[in-house]
Amino acid sequence: MGAIEGVGLNQQKDRRIPFIFTGFCYTACYWAILKLNIPRSVFPYALAYPLILGATLTIVLALLVNHWFKISIHMMGIGGVLGSFIAIAIRYSLPLTPFIFILIALAGITGFARLQLNAHTPAQVYSGFSVSAICNSLLILLL
Repeated sequence: MGAIEGVGLNQQKDRRIPFIFTGFCYTACYWAILKLNIPRSVFPYALAYPLILGATLTIVLALLVNHWFKISIHMMGIGGVLGSFIAIAIRYSLPLTPFIFILIALAGITGFARLQLNAHTPAQVYSGFSVSAICNSLLILLL
């Protein structure tokens, strides 16, 4: 349809439509979870609220930041997962340390790969990771 130049989404303008579509899907998922009326005290289901809300907020932030800055979506993804694991371990006193170390290693490998491919600058990699890790961990700890 000519909406994007390539599947790599290398240009900032190419990222808008996928961000909007993904944000819409996450918002619909969050709305569906709210309609299920699952008590927030039930452990596995209690995580659905902040996890989906965090993913939605991360995509919205990516869409907003994308106007000025090509933030690393790969790092936003791994940062969100790592931040969520750390917050879950803290909030529910779960022994997730081995998984957290594996995620730290994967985040390092992902960031290194993005830099080696010249897909992003260090600021884009660090900001993508930080924004998502902080956003997702705070939502889990506060909700």
